[in-house]
Amino acid sequence: MVRLKTFAALALALLCGVSGTAFAQQRPDDLLLQFQQRLQQGDENEDDGGSVQDQTGGRGTTQPPQQDLFSPASPIELAYRKRFQEFDQTPSVRLPSDMEQEQSLKQLQKSGKWSFNLKQIGYDVLQVPAGAPAPRLLGGVSDSYILGIGDQLSITLRGQTNSTRQLYVGRDGQVILPNLPPVVAAGRSFADFRSDLEAQVASSLLETQVFVSLGSVRQLSILVGGEVSNPGMVTVSSLSSVIDALAAAKGINKTGTLRAVQLIRDGQTHTLDLYPVLLGIGKPEDMPLREGDRIVVPPVGPTVAVFAAVSRPGIYEIKGGSLPVQEALRFAGGALLADGQRFVRISLGPDGRGGVSETTSAKGTLKRGDMLGVITRSGGTRGAIYLSGHVASQGWISLSASPSLRALLADRSLLRNEPYLPFVVVKRQNAATMATEYKGVDGAHLQRGGEDFPLQDQDQVIILSQSEIRYLNSYDVSQVLAGSDPAYGFSASDWANERNKEKEKAQSGRANGNGQTFPGQQDSPSLKQDPLDGQVRKALKTCEGLRFLADEIAEKGTLAIDLRPQETSPPSNVQPCPDVYDKYPALLSFVLHHAMSVSGAVYRPGRYPVSDEGFLADILAAAGGATGKADPDGVEITQLRDAVAMRQKIPLALAQSDFLIGPSASVVVAERFTNIDGGLVTLGGEVRNPGRYTLLRGERLSQLLSRAGGLTDEAYVLGAVFRRDSIKAEEQGSYEALAHEIEMAIPTMLQQQAAFSEKGSDGQTAMMALQQLVRSLRSARAAGRMVIDADPAALQSNPEADVVLQAGDALYVPKRPSHVMISGEVMHPGAQRFESGLAAEEYIKRAGGLRDSADESHAFIILPNGAAQPLSTSSWNYRETFLPPGSSIVVPRDLSPALFWSFTRDALGIFSNMAVSAAALASIND
Repeated sequence: MVRLKTFAALALALLCGVSGTAFAQQRPDDLLLQFQQRLQQGDENEDDGGSVQDQTGGRGTTQPPQQDLFSPASPIELAYRKRFQEFDQTPSVRLPSDMEQEQSLKQLQKSGKWSFNLKQIGYDVLQVPAGAPAPRLLGGVSDSYILGIGDQLSITLRGQTNSTRQLYVGRDGQVILPNLPPVVAAGRSFADFRSDLEAQVASSLLETQVFVSLGSVRQLSILVGGEVSNPGMVTVSSLSSVIDALAAAKGINKTGTLRAVQLIRDGQTHTLDLYPVLLGIGKPEDMPLREGDRIVVPPVGPTVAVFAAVSRPGIYEIKGGSLPVQEALRFAGGALLADGQRFVRISLGPDGRGGVSETTSAKGTLKRGDMLGVITRSGGTRGAIYLSGHVASQGWISLSASPSLRALLADRSLLRNEPYLPFVVVKRQNAATMATEYKGVDGAHLQRGGEDFPLQDQDQVIILSQSEIRYLNSYDVSQVLAGSDPAYGFSASDWANERNKEKEKAQSGRANGNGQTFPGQQDSPSLKQDPLDGQVRKALKTCEGLRFLADEIAEKGTLAIDLRPQETSPPSNVQPCPDVYDKYPALLSFVLHHAMSVSGAVYRPGRYPVSDEGFLADILAAAGGATGKADPDGVEITQLRDAVAMRQKIPLALAQSDFLIGPSASVVVAERFTNIDGGLVTLGGEVRNPGRYTLLRGERLSQLLSRAGGLTDEAYVLGAVFRRDSIKAEEQGSYEALAHEIEMAIPTMLQQQAAFSEKGSDGQTAMMALQQLVRSLRSARAAGRMVIDADPAALQSNPEADVVLQAGDALYVPKRPSHVMISGEVMHPGAQRFESGLAAEEYIKRAGGLRDSADESHAFIILPNGAAQPLSTSSWNYRETFLPPGSSIVVPRDLSPALFWSFTRDALGIFSNMAVSAAALASIND
């Protein structure tokens, strides 16, 4: 590593000058922006071990990894990379205001067409991988092949004389056949030898033809030296060329030349340029090898770098002291576009200080150490508009064919299913200020004959889909609007790509028979079945649209039109960020600025963008239309008129016709008032007609039981389980509150425990018991049971006990049980057979009695209807307690009498509720 850094420092001194001073001349802002963005991306790549983005533009085809400053790059490559960094670190860098241009540059960087990590071109072609098989000789040799001693010839005679012989060229250079004079072969071309042999046969043998082919070729020993990876003698066939010998020597080092390789033969030196062979340009100068040849690779000559919008960016060696720009572009495979680019030249002056010049013409010459950047100019396509978003095919469309938005939308083949036409976005550049502007156009009204919207050259028309509009109501957007970080935030394409990778890994694991399972394997667009783990999620890039929106909220405090959600509850509408908001970062904020809200009796309430004067009917249609519960006269609209909030109520029929509405409006479609209460009530167990029943307002339990045909003869009304959602939520909250209270009180309790006990282990035991208690509280599942009287006769005689039902209520009436349950600190917890007139204490005795750890004073019983009461078993306050069937006896553990007496007394109600919940769930499951 020290030696590598030393070489890098030497090369840097040669290319950049020892002062290392930043460039003094003025530079194009666009190029500076690209340099800064690429440098930031290069820094991230170094942190990842030196690999750049492995996908084209974050999607699709995999690119080969490139090297960073700490990988085994050559000193020349390191020097050019250092110059890029020095160029970017000058203080005059300023970013343009066009965020979309920044995104297009990022896409260019990700595509691998432009990189700081420029490589010397041509060297990897000569590097043969370790273990690669030797090349096989296939096909016939050319007539120009020079025969030599050791070559094998296959000679066949056909006619009056028939024979086939395998003969070698002897040490005297001749080939000898019976009945024929010797024929000289060594040093002659294969064509000359064949002609001479045919003449000898014709003159010596009557009516006989001769056929000659080359059997095997001789081996040559060639000395390869200079800047190669493995200098020394290499063995190649006589058919080999200089390229083959260099490959046999493991290729040329990046410190060696590709433009002036020396072939020494018979005391003469031939200079070969390998670029025509390696780059596929010009006429190759490669020469076939002969015995005694020597190959020498001198040090590399002067170099230049070509980068950005070319087919083959890299570092190229030049002959002499200069290279025409046209020739440099030819080396780099040419510019990506035939026209519409500018050429930026970064060079070093005589004083070692760097500067930059720009031109639109590919003229001039490059000298040693120059860097040529080919930058595509924006607006290269003329007379066209760009169609993007939810369309069949994104790309440029002739402006003459679609001069207006109506003409464009008239071709339905351009659109995909379910577009959102009430708000078509047109992105264009202001001719006066050169700033990027977005305009929202009501495409739906335009198609019905409304005023047309003319398009201009270079306009971008963005069609949004219904799903992309629904993203405005997502949990991530709500979080950002509330000033919080998004829960997920990654784009749909990134999420889908990573998700497919994880699914492929899981399927590969199952194919290998390792028995691994993987959640979320079904192909669902919802993140509820997301198979990605937390580490993969963190690695995904945040959607640029969310990032732009968050920056705007942080700067302004809120949007100009405040659309913050009324609640930010746990995510119920979680989805990845659509790619269109990642491609156009400012688009998400623009759409939200023009959004209105629709709520009430519609199928898809939420935020919907609208033009300055849109039609409410189109927005209601996008929201799925009004439901059957909608009030025909109850559409309430609140919107700004001359900066004053105006509220009005209109009929639904008017809202569905030609009523105009604008951004920031709020529309509430009221529901008709009926005596039907929303939701259902569930009846189960020993009911003649169990099931789910609609609920009328004010309906009582006795009425519902009557509708269900009453109870069966086996119904055990004393054990009826009645559950209510509101009570369930309160119980669950009390469990969490008590768990939190115990956690906060643990330090104080342990201090008091240390004062009461001399044993150090008592505090640890108490700590473990409290932690177990907290875990039990947090994992407990509340049942929401409410103690009621479900006996129809009792309800008729006592109307106050007849509860008013609520939506979501559930009643389960079990059969009469024949057991009593004993749980907690007894010897043998479980069910005991019920016996009439048997007291609770007898059931405890049948369970083996109490354990030493039992808290006898806090034992309690749970009656079948869910009511709980303390159980008195002490001798000083004993009273006999008789139990009905289905009751439960609970004996808690005595944590520490001296410490937890008051605490357990206060928590007795909570523990009782937990036991009631468990008993209720058990009875329903039974």
